[in-house]
Amino acid sequence: MTLALAALIAFQGQSEPPSVGVNHTDGMRSAYSGRPALEVLHQSARCIVGRNRAASIRLIATIPDTLGEWRILYGPIRSRLDQCSMMGVSVTNALLRGAIAEALLETAFPVVPAPAQAVAVAPIAWPRGHRSAPNLAPIYELGRCVVARDPRRVARLLAAEPFSSDESQAMRALSPTLQPCLDQGTTFNTNRETLRAILSEALYRWASAQPRTPTRAE
Repeated sequence: MTLALAALIAFQGQSEPPSVGVNHTDGMRSAYSGRPALEVLHQSARCIVGRNRAASIRLIATIPDTLGEWRILYGPIRSRLDQCSMMGVSVTNALLRGAIAEALLETAFPVVPAPAQAVAVAPIAWPRGHRSAPNLAPIYELGRCVVARDPRRVARLLAAEPFSSDESQAMRALSPTLQPCLDQGTTFNTNRETLRAILSEALYRWASAQPRTPTRAE
């Protein structure tokens, strides 16, 4: 399986209302994604977490596209990936991180935390001069904001099968939560699997920060 960092989003600063364009067709999709690849990816991610949970947790704790991330990806994660993905599939680092975060959520937080007072999660501390921060930071911050506003609705999205009608409905239900999280004049264009991956990682970070007194989501 090839690990490659690809462009995640088209990011523009415009004098227009903020919006998130989520592509639901194959028009924006490349060889890195699509239904067949996603099925293999999620199976592989569950296998990776099962074989090396500690490395999986360390991966999600790293800042995307940094040396720390690459050391884990091409070290313990790559070795498990070779064992877990016999077919081979090429995905972006963001999709791999998201799938691993989903697998961690399934086992560590099968029930969404519902604290009386939620603990806020700080934004990712991107290194100064980080080459990818201008593109990556806005969408990761979008994920953090959306989860902070409505973690249960994000959890419902992740409970749906990728590319299913349930997932499409859950995406639409998130629209009112997405809009307040966008800066004025900011427009994102992304595909649904990348948005899902960003939200799954944000939800895992948020859930990990909450007191361990969950109640079942409605």
